[in-house]
Amino acid sequence: LTESNFIIFTLRAIYKTVVKHLKRTFYISLFILISVISCKSKKPLILNFEGKTEYEFIETKREFELILTEFKQNTFYCYTEIVPYALLIGKTNNSELPKKISVLSYCDKRVFKVGDTLKITPSEKPKRTESMGLLYYSKDTIVGGKKVYKKIGTENKAVWGIPNTVE
Repeated sequence: LTESNFIIFTLRAIYKTVVKHLKRTFYISLFILISVISCKSKKPLILNFEGKTEYEFIETKREFELILTEFKQNTFYCYTEIVPYALLIGKTNNSELPKKISVLSYCDKRVFKVGDTLKITPSEKPKRTESMGLLYYSKDTIVGGKKVYKKIGTENKAVWGIPNTVE
């Protein structure tokens, strides 16, 4: 064997090994893909939500103080497809408002602590809510052996607002 024939022979052996391996990998991948596609769930996934399923917004023009009892941080960017908001739930001392209220703060990435006293400046409903809708915060629990879901904050009246810490 000459040196060039040896190189050609070696390259052919490598090529055959690679092709054989790729064929095997292809067939295994195809089998897995077909198996996954053909599998059908016996039960469709249906989320059983308890309680109110949408926010009930009220109008208020005046600022009010809120003692924060629950906080859900906004984790989305402002330019995403959904409507990004932070959810602040708390108690008010304002006689014109319910004792407990949910505040949706549009495109707000700030973090607040439970127990903070905040001054809420009411804001207009974002225009995007009409076309995109809201993504709700939810929690799940098992009641009587059945998993149920609850949309957080929908049990209270709600407003769109801008929170600021009170010093």
